[in-house]
Amino acid sequence: MYGDKIEVFLQAKKNGLKTPLGTRPKSCMVSNWYIKHFYILSKGRSNSGFGPNPLNIADVIRYLKFSTPILEDATSLSILQELDSVYLEHISEENRSENKPKSIQRK
Repeated sequence: MYGDKIEVFLQAKKNGLKTPLGTRPKSCMVSNWYIKHFYILSKGRSNSGFGPNPLNIADVIRYLKFSTPILEDATSLSILQELDSVYLEHISEENRSENKPKSIQRK
C-alpha cells in the first residue's frame, strides 16, 4: 500500500515519529480474496504498447466460474472491475508523471 516508502515510515515509527501507518485500513477475508484474485487475473492482462489494457470481461467471468467467489458473480465482477479501474488510473498517473518535462535548473 505504501510502496517504496514503507521502509521510511517503519523507521520513522520506530523513532517515535507520527506516520500514516496508523491509518492503514484493516484487511478482511473478503477484501483479501478479491485482491489476491485481481493480481492473478492481472498477470494475464494484455498490453497495447501504451500501457496495460483493462481486464477482459469474458476472462473475468470465466475465471469466476472456477474460483468460488465469496459473493455472487455479478457483484464479484463489479468489484474486480473497480479494482482494475483504480489500477489503470494509478498506472496512467505514474506514466504522466514520468513523462512530465523536467524543469531546467538555472544557476
